Amino acid sequence: MASVSAMTLAVSVAPTYGQTSEELQQQINELQETINTLKAVQEKQAYEVKEVQSYQKADDLKVEAKGAPRFSGEGFSKFKLRGRVMADFGVAGNPDKIGTVNAGNFSGDPGLGTTSEIRRARLGVEGEIDKWKYKFEADFADNDVSAADVYVQYKGLKAVTLTVGHQKTPVSMEENTSSRFTAFMERGMFTDAFGFSRELGATAKFGGDNWSWKSGAFAGGGFGGNDEANGYVLASRAHYSIPLDSGFIHLGGSLEYRDKGEEQSRFRSRPGIHTTDTRLIDTGSLDARSSLFMGAELAGSYGPVSLAAEYGAMNIDLVRQAGRDDSARLDGAFVHLTYHLTGEQRGYKMSDGVWDRTKPLKPLGQGGYGAIALNLGLDWLDLDDNSATISGGEQLAYQLGLTWMPISHVRFIANFSHVEINNSSTAVRLRDTGQFDNSFGLNTIGLRAQVDW
Repeated sequence: MASVSAMTLAVSVAPTYGQTSEELQQQINELQETINTLKAVQEKQAYEVKEVQSYQKADDLKVEAKGAPRFSGEGFSKFKLRGRVMADFGVAGNPDKIGTVNAGNFSGDPGLGTTSEIRRARLGVEGEIDKWKYKFEADFADNDVSAADVYVQYKGLKAVTLTVGHQKTPVSMEENTSSRFTAFMERGMFTDAFGFSRELGATAKFGGDNWSWKSGAFAGGGFGGNDEANGYVLASRAHYSIPLDSGFIHLGGSLEYRDKGEEQSRFRSRPGIHTTDTRLIDTGSLDARSSLFMGAELAGSYGPVSLAAEYGAMNIDLVRQAGRDDSARLDGAFVHLTYHLTGEQRGYKMSDGVWDRTKPLKPLGQGGYGAIALNLGLDWLDLDDNSATISGGEQLAYQLGLTWMPISHVRFIANFSHVEINNSSTAVRLRDTGQFDNSFGLNTIGLRAQVDW
């Protein structure tokens, strides 16, 4: 537009017959002033356009605060720094009364009594590029570094998600619920005893808003570098959720087959608290060719009340030996009942069939005291099979827990358990009479401070 106006002005001041040189010079000067003015306008407009473009580029970078800063921009989205810290304090049994006997002499177990640990100290990143999601986490607890989730995930297919990398095998609702959201400090005992873990492999998940079916194949040994753990793992889990007006009902089940390769199997469990490494029930090493886990899940909530129950059976194919069956069966189950005294409903992710974050209705500092939950539990594990001459022992825990969440990313947990041990294979209790008994009871107390982002 500015060039057109200049041409128009130029034509309008074209010399005409009879003009003096002074008049012509005046017209030229006026034309020059007009051109200078138009140039200034053009330069101002160009500057304003550049400013708008720079603002638009700045707006492309989006920052959200959801526990931790999340960044999104051109070429990537949902990038965030992940992490969690869990500091635990525990008291387990009486080290002066529970221990081992050697040649008639009793030795107390120094792993019992007052203990503490950094249960988890995890750092990582995750994000998305186009239809690809990536995640990397490492855990620095116990003065060691271990890989947690390390995978790439493709989300470009309708109702199907493909994942390749180090990930949890799809087995058990309790196992696939993040440790940030479990009812008690530790998961159900059979999930620990049966060795569920992350493995290196590939999975495919099919699902909708209230159902899922996830299956995968994995290489034994994962990131551990153990060349003797050269077996493989096949696992599959499915769930269906029935929505209710004030809650839901969850039904699920899973299978996991493990070919053991040359690795021996061992099944054992702590007494419901992780701050001690003492296992009071333990099968010892078994020459197993393979194992098959079968699990059933029932869960649900109605308002502030929620229920989680699971049963699992581990069927083991043993190397043939005289005088015993070639197969063994170990069992475990738990029931957890949660009541939120402050009215919250326990968080649940219906599309995955796992427990999720519970958000306080009135966080601390915002008109309330946060969320307070009372937890009751019954946890049972049987590592005995007489027909297969396996005497690992049996464990039953009566659990009571109190959880306080001042805000959604911070939790303080207090747990008390009375644990009954029957036929312990690793320890005895020294009675007041001086006799020894491998069936006994003990109490555990656990405290945790937790934050995640």
